[in-house]
Amino acid sequence: MGRSRTASRHWENDRAVSELVLQRSRVSAARRARERRLDQAAAAVADALRHVPLTDAEARAAADAVVRNLGPDDG
Repeated sequence: MGRSRTASRHWENDRAVSELVLQRSRVSAARRARERRLDQAAAAVADALRHVPLTDAEARAAADAVVRNLGPDDG
């Protein structure tokens, strides 16, 4: 009996570790996706700013608004 309990605990521990690894992978993927969206947004803002004369403060405010609209970080 002691042996099957130990085996069960090992199995549960292995399963918990697997779940943590999977969760970390999902978080990493979400973080990479958010970084890609930030890069795309930064490129779009930079392109738009080439055509519209803004002060530095206005340009920073526009960039901040874009980042806020991207949504929360899943990490």
